[in-house]
Amino acid sequence: MGIIDNLRNTNKGRLSYERDFDGTKVKSLLKECSSPPALHISPKFSQNLSLEEKDDNTRKDEEISSYCKSEENKSKQNSPVILTQLTSSVRSIEDTRIVNMKQKVALSEFGSSRLAVKKYEESLLEQARKAAKVQKQREFEEAENRFEREAELKVQELEQKANFDVLKRIQSIELQNESQAAEIVKQHRLLKETHDQRKQIHDARIQEAEQARRKLRQEEIRRKEQEYKERLEKITKCAAQLSRLNTKIHEDVHSCKYQNYISEPGKKSLTLIEKYVTNMDTLVKMCQGGEITVEMCEQCKTILESASEAYELIRKELERAVNEGKEAEKEKQLKLQQEQAAVEANKQNQPGGSAGTPLATSTPVVTNNRQTNLTDLAGATGGQSLCVDIQAFRRYTELQEKLKRVEQSTAVLSSTPQLKKYKFDLQKAVNTPINAISTVSGDHLRDKLKRLLLLLSGQQVEVTGRTVSIKQHPQGGDFSKYLIAKMMVKKGDEQVSSKHESAFALGMVAAGLWREVPDIGDLLLAHFHSQCPYLVPYYIPRQEGQSDEDYFRSRGYKYEGEVVEKHDKFLKRMSGIMRLYFSIMVSSPPRGEHPHGIQYAWTWITRVLNLEPETDITAAMIYDFLQVTGNMLCHTYKKQFLKLLHILVKELLPKLKSVSSEAGSGTLTRLQMLLENSVKHHGEIPVPDGFLKSNFWLS
Repeated sequence: MGIIDNLRNTNKGRLSYERDFDGTKVKSLLKECSSPPALHISPKFSQNLSLEEKDDNTRKDEEISSYCKSEENKSKQNSPVILTQLTSSVRSIEDTRIVNMKQKVALSEFGSSRLAVKKYEESLLEQARKAAKVQKQREFEEAENRFEREAELKVQELEQKANFDVLKRIQSIELQNESQAAEIVKQHRLLKETHDQRKQIHDARIQEAEQARRKLRQEEIRRKEQEYKERLEKITKCAAQLSRLNTKIHEDVHSCKYQNYISEPGKKSLTLIEKYVTNMDTLVKMCQGGEITVEMCEQCKTILESASEAYELIRKELERAVNEGKEAEKEKQLKLQQEQAAVEANKQNQPGGSAGTPLATSTPVVTNNRQTNLTDLAGATGGQSLCVDIQAFRRYTELQEKLKRVEQSTAVLSSTPQLKKYKFDLQKAVNTPINAISTVSGDHLRDKLKRLLLLLSGQQVEVTGRTVSIKQHPQGGDFSKYLIAKMMVKKGDEQVSSKHESAFALGMVAAGLWREVPDIGDLLLAHFHSQCPYLVPYYIPRQEGQSDEDYFRSRGYKYEGEVVEKHDKFLKRMSGIMRLYFSIMVSSPPRGEHPHGIQYAWTWITRVLNLEPETDITAAMIYDFLQVTGNMLCHTYKKQFLKLLHILVKELLPKLKSVSSEAGSGTLTRLQMLLENSVKHHGEIPVPDGFLKSNFWLS
């Protein structure tokens, strides 16, 4: 049982309390109890009570009136039913007020006794409350003191434990620091000893390297001096041989009694010898006090060989002239003898011994109209200037013959219907990687080069879901090489002519192919010379009886129907092909030495200088040549290149201006500005746009 149930079972708890009761019930209860003490109500209390009732009534009336007003305002907006409800509520409030007034009058009779009892109870409760409060205060203070003492003891214990832990941790850290410090000192000592040892070894190696470098430098200086002496001796020897050869040629010519019988090709050969002597003198002057390169020695050797060939031609021509002269003299003597015999016969036949008309006799003079091809091609139209170098022409002829043989041998792939599909697959295997060549990255170029080399190695290559190999037909390899060379040169015509910087990616792949497959190099040169003979360099002369179309086609022009292409379009196409060719010279293969490097650029420009310039095309090709190869030529040949620029400015520019046309004036102006700026900056020419260095293969 709970506390509430126990309280209800007590005597006091069993008493019944009535909070709301009426007057009748009160009277019955009062009768049962003892008579209440007499109550005396003072007039002042009655007056106050009546005033309070009036105030209450007044306040209630005001509340009722305000309530009624508010309800009336609402009723104006609401229905009549709400007004009826308002009236009934006001009546109920009035009835309740009357009942309460009656109850107050009845209760006033025993109010005094109840008030006294209540005050007594309140006094007892106040005493009990005070006693309980004092008791609780005392207990609270005792508990608070006890808790404070316990808390202090707990804090002391915790502080002691924390101090002990801190001391313990500090000791362990100190021990660890001591061990680490000892280890650090030990490592530092070992590092210092190792450093000292390595420093000694490094110093010794530096000294050895310095000694080796000094030794190599001295050896290099001695080697260069020795090479310079040897090259100078070779050049001097070649110049002396050429001088003796020239003297001998002139002596032979002057000693010949039959100079009138020397043919036009023989006279051109004499002019060619003079040209070689002039070139040799220029080369010797360039060598004096400057660097002598292997190319210069080779050029001297080439000039001497060409002069020797020209001398052989002149010697044969002199022999032929002597034979012709002797035969002509014999014929002349024979003719005189015949005429004298005829006169004598006429004298004998006529009476009187008078001389008659001589007998008309005709003995034909035997002439030798056979001409040597090399000598004939050494002179341009009119026989006044050179059109090609003899050695370059010999190489040009060999390459064109090789190209023709390859075309004839691979014609079976086109003529046989069964092989057309195989030929198509090979074309696709070649064209796909070549058309995709671009400057994306070195890895991209390596991939395209690898695909072409894989095809040329005879392995199976996938093409549109099929595999193809050059080993499937005996002419598959030659056709693939021929097609690769042809497509590369075609790129110069179609792509590089419009976008010059694209030449270097093609040049790097071409140099890599040339390095790995030398046959492709010959076919590339053959296609370059066929499409642009100015890369020989060769100014093809017009043959007797040759049509305009054949002549222009031999020079590289194209025909649209029966109309030859415009001159400016022709120059643009030639520029693209030449830039591609020159970019191969300055591009690096992925490995090994370059098979057709910058030394061939020097040979080409010297051959061009030995020829008389032609309208527009000479200026265009020299401008493209310098723009592409000028920077590398400057860093390779240095002073010699600067001398070359001076020759171009002083000797070649005036000749180019004399043969320039209105269509080529822009190219000539650009060439002149390039040469002048380069000479001002000591031969320096900017790196061409789009140039790719050798480390691009690794990107």
